[in-house]
Amino acid sequence: MDVKELYTYKMMTSECEKWSEVQDVLNRSCKFLNIPETYHGIIENAIQSRGTYHSAGFCETEGYYFVEDGDRGALYLKCKTPHLVEICFYIMHHKILYGIGTKMELQNRSELESRWKYHTKYDSRKMWFEYIINNLGVIFDEERVEKVIEEYTGYMNRWFNDKHWEFDKNCKEFIEISDSVEHD
Repeated sequence: MDVKELYTYKMMTSECEKWSEVQDVLNRSCKFLNIPETYHGIIENAIQSRGTYHSAGFCETEGYYFVEDGDRGALYLKCKTPHLVEICFYIMHHKILYGIGTKMELQNRSELESRWKYHTKYDSRKMWFEYIINNLGVIFDEERVEKVIEEYTGYMNRWFNDKHWEFDKNCKEFIEISDSVEHD
């Protein structure tokens, strides 16, 4: 199936049951993480088979899928996998925790900026990257989370001539390893 066919695919009853497993796993995970009720709209939208700007589900021939509709009508296949853990990881990472982390940072920006103690100007990503990494680490295996740490460390260091940030797994946050404020 191409991306358009997946986006408009109607699941059979047995396929809906497989998608219900994903929803159950994600709901249990969110409860385990004690995510406040104020963010349940983000969770509900992310796990619906037809949410805002996406279509997701299970197809016997294709496996689990998550398709987003982008601007100007383009469709993007974000995740397609035969594995329950992979689709749950994708949705938890990119849709639930990312959405909640950015919203939390926005709601608390003034306080976070006032407590900023680093040599660089305030970087809103620090808080929500840490939120994502730390919550993924509670639910998923270290190997998957390590890839996220590498990705986000790259983002944090993108505008520096030398490596400036490193994720400290003991204190579970990004720490400065340089006092340089020079950017590319």
